[in-house]
Amino acid sequence: MLRKLIKARRTVTLHRVFLVGVIALVGMLALAQSSRTLSSGIPVIGTLNADTPAQIYTFTASEGDRASLAAATSDGMALTILLTDAEGNVIAQNTDTLDSGQAVIPGTELPASGTYYVTVFIAAGLESSAEGEFTVTLLLTPATQSGAQGGQTEPLEPTEDAETTAQPEATTQPEVTAEATVAVTPTPAAVTPETFSIGQTILSNGGIEINLRWNSSDDLNLQVRDPSGETLFWDSRTTTNGGTFGFDVNGLCEVVTATDNVETASWPTGPVVTGSYEILVYYRQACVGSTPVDFSLDVTVDGVALPTVTGNVAPPLPGTDSVFITSFDLSEDGTAQLREGGPYIDTRVLDVPVADLLEQEAQPLTLETPVRGVITSEQAYQTYRYNGTSGDTISVSVSRETGSLDTLLLVLDSAGNVVDGNDDVEVAVNTNSAINLLLLPATDTYTIVVTRYGKLVGGTEGTYNLLVSGQSNLVLPQQVVDLALPQGDIQITLTWNTAADLRLLVRDPALNSVFNDEPTSPTGGRLQAVGNLNCNLATTPIPVSYIYWPQGLLRIGSYEVDVLHRSECNDPTPVQFNLYVSVLGQLVFTQSGTLTLGQRYLTSFNILDTAGETVFTDGGLIGDSSTIAYQDQLASAVSITPEQRVTGTITTENTFDLYTFDGQAGDVVTVSMGTTSGNLDTLLYLIGPSGIEIAANDDSNESTDSLIADILLTEEGTYTVIATRFGVNFGGTTGAYNLLLRVDAP
Repeated sequence: MLRKLIKARRTVTLHRVFLVGVIALVGMLALAQSSRTLSSGIPVIGTLNADTPAQIYTFTASEGDRASLAAATSDGMALTILLTDAEGNVIAQNTDTLDSGQAVIPGTELPASGTYYVTVFIAAGLESSAEGEFTVTLLLTPATQSGAQGGQTEPLEPTEDAETTAQPEATTQPEVTAEATVAVTPTPAAVTPETFSIGQTILSNGGIEINLRWNSSDDLNLQVRDPSGETLFWDSRTTTNGGTFGFDVNGLCEVVTATDNVETASWPTGPVVTGSYEILVYYRQACVGSTPVDFSLDVTVDGVALPTVTGNVAPPLPGTDSVFITSFDLSEDGTAQLREGGPYIDTRVLDVPVADLLEQEAQPLTLETPVRGVITSEQAYQTYRYNGTSGDTISVSVSRETGSLDTLLLVLDSAGNVVDGNDDVEVAVNTNSAINLLLLPATDTYTIVVTRYGKLVGGTEGTYNLLVSGQSNLVLPQQVVDLALPQGDIQITLTWNTAADLRLLVRDPALNSVFNDEPTSPTGGRLQAVGNLNCNLATTPIPVSYIYWPQGLLRIGSYEVDVLHRSECNDPTPVQFNLYVSVLGQLVFTQSGTLTLGQRYLTSFNILDTAGETVFTDGGLIGDSSTIAYQDQLASAVSITPEQRVTGTITTENTFDLYTFDGQAGDVVTVSMGTTSGNLDTLLYLIGPSGIEIAANDDSNESTDSLIADILLTEEGTYTVIATRFGVNFGGTTGAYNLLLRVDAP
């Protein structure tokens, strides 16, 4: 379209005449009650041309409300936005004299209740296109919210039910490194679930820009979560509120650059949500070599640069994430304050003294009674009390209600031990948290802790709903009872919720396995039901697999239960499964979990006597050496030399031993581990000087002994041997072993 240009006429008189005419037009239209009504947070598109030199909109508000307005265009028009009351009195106005494409009226307090008029027109006296489209947006903050969280200007009045926390004055902040984390004792929340809200403001001098910078060939990822819960990263490049993500540098190591790498997330000038913006730096993968990477984060808000954040992230171990987290708070007045950050720590590791959580005043919980809570950066932990009885089974769930909150759930006993925990119900799908069918180990007062991903250094905030449900006595699902499966001294039942093919395998104390390829064992174990085998859908209401030992065949000892996700069977839904174990007719044990294709879940239980007394171990996914937390014990590892035979014992308390030896590049190494007593199913790992797993072996030569044979070493240094058992912490076998190292020099 050919654009007509208005010549520059910079006479004050002409501008005033034009403005007076517009105000008069507004006054006349006020009598007509224009039907074009603005709603807070909803953009409206308009058109200006020679026939329509101005567009007028209305909204209603109450005395003391604050109105922010933005008119934006990409058609080259120099816009003016005007706010008047119903009598035509000017409340505020702004003209785009800098050719930014946007005219902005920041938060303006309205003097009275009633109807207000917003007029958008082409500015007189400026060189500009004479026609085009624009977008006008109103953000209205009610006066009643002037003290609530997330974009309010006055502090909450203290009440008897809620304590307030004084906010420190803004100061120059030091650079934040990944090694320096915050250690802050939790304090009572200054905001209640009823007062928490996400605010809005208009940034007039520039939007929000976050730049991640590094100099290496590795694939680092920037991710930013805004206060409303929307996310920008390489696989989510836009948000509904205007956020955009730039180029994915070194993405998947396909096109690699080594210097001046920058990834950017940004929101444009104009309306944005206020509150906490969480910034995450992921070390996704090493593209060349494998070393820690230094990075810096530059954050600019409304044209003001915040202090640079510096840190480093290490290459991630298999099955884990290497993440640095920080955040900044955006206020309604457009100012921002950076918070300290640090590396992500494991779900079950606390970054506050456990005594502070146990001593914190906590709300009591009862079954089936939901409660609401709120997590903010000032209150990263909230605690609750539940009085449980040994043998009870409970389920605990916490789900986000408002805000960006990424929940994390922990259950502590009265001694402060972590009984169980959960971050995400479904990783990368559902960031709510749940612990299903938790068997309480003792009669005790349990502390249920609600926090967020990253805990103190996290940046998500919001309200949540918490529910504890359960039953005093364990019972099988009625759908399983209705199958009338044969009864036995030992019964293991597996159910799940999809068309997937799951394999149930149970290994008895003599290391005999019962599963679909070996449906019976010498000790009497029998496979009675197999759900969805080879993707042939079960005819039962839910898929069920069932292994049992008939009556009179109870055998004392340790049993391992292994669940393998063999095939999705054209159903990619994440599998939720439940395990039920009965001994001598009494259901004594349940566990549940989530599986994706190829994953294996292992748990074990030990029958102690002929009366059926049984103890259980926590179950979990089994993987490679990265799942073993051995690094802290390396200092006490036993140094061994070639041809030196050493002995050790694996027990339920000592699940692995560490040995080290000095290797030279070109050496050919063989390590063997054999059981000498007990039912130990050995497992070996060989770790290189850089901490990378070089080799592993579970079973060798059709036995449960292990052998790592003829491994060529490629570097000089100290090598580590991990001697353990199948399943490591989740396994059930124990016994003595001997270990032998052989080195053939080049």
